[in-house]
Amino acid sequence: MPSQDLVLASGSQWSVRRQVMDLVLDKRTTSQLKHRLAKHESHILGLCARNGLLVTSCRNGEVGFWEMHQRTPRLQYWHQMSKFSIHAVCLLHDRLLTADMAGVVREFDMKSRRIIRQWECLVTGGIEWFAVSPDLRRVAVSSWEGEIGLLDFATGERLAHRRHYQTMARGLAFSPDGLELASCGNDGRVLILDPRTLEVMRAFETSDSLIVLAWWRSRSGTLLTAGGVNHLHFIRDGRGHVASMDVRDYCNPTNQYCSFHFMGLGFHAPTDFLVALSSNGHIFCINTKRKSFTVAKRSELSSSSCHGCFQLDSTLLISSHHDVEWFDLATMQTGL
Repeated sequence: MPSQDLVLASGSQWSVRRQVMDLVLDKRTTSQLKHRLAKHESHILGLCARNGLLVTSCRNGEVGFWEMHQRTPRLQYWHQMSKFSIHAVCLLHDRLLTADMAGVVREFDMKSRRIIRQWECLVTGGIEWFAVSPDLRRVAVSSWEGEIGLLDFATGERLAHRRHYQTMARGLAFSPDGLELASCGNDGRVLILDPRTLEVMRAFETSDSLIVLAWWRSRSGTLLTAGGVNHLHFIRDGRGHVASMDVRDYCNPTNQYCSFHFMGLGFHAPTDFLVALSSNGHIFCINTKRKSFTVAKRSELSSSSCHGCFQLDSTLLISSHHDVEWFDLATMQTGL
């Protein structure tokens, strides 16, 4: 999805904390923000950015809109979007899509600050994730009940609805050309679906509980990556053999026996390096140019608990409780 012109705060992170009750920016505070953020007592679950605007969604159903100006994020406003946790947000021009644990997808007009459309019962149960097609016409959602639903965003028509998993359906990703849709679930399967009917075209088995999924175009083709518990799984061009990696082999000896989940993925196209974010705050930089995937570098964030990330050009924005940190994909370092 096209994004540009985001300017990040100086330092390595900015924070929304109920204990401090203000926005931490170069150790400076503003009285304008203190009162409103004092009421913000919920963890950040989702985030996205586009054209100098950062959007955060929270466990209490609030969505925050932040203007990035001269390396300083400024709060524009909060909006109570739902009574339930909002797990996913996506910016589409001057509209925002949100999905909550009650299974409702909402379209929010940022100019009028109104919800203009909403869809219920696209799937049974809370929505875990959604994906938008490259042409911005279709929206796919996954649910805690193992279902996947498909929506025509232009017309608002419900296109398809299928239950492909007996347990939770998790990550979703359209192929770079939009001709295929990939999904993963807690049962360890990666499915390649028809993006018009949601029929299964191909299926891949892993022995993992899968959480996140991403599909990129690399110099050698496309790379489909799924992250689960301690492992990453790679499928080139969405076909053929599944290559798996246990990243604990690259951890410090004291951490080799720890268990963690992968919560986010990023890709730096100029170098074909994949970046995987773990729940315990570790970032693994993986060289994908060779047939065998290897960890080239491992970094640690200041937070030891991460929920997810959003890639904007060569920057990875990472949510961790009340904080947003960033990772430079070009230098493989945190901060600016």
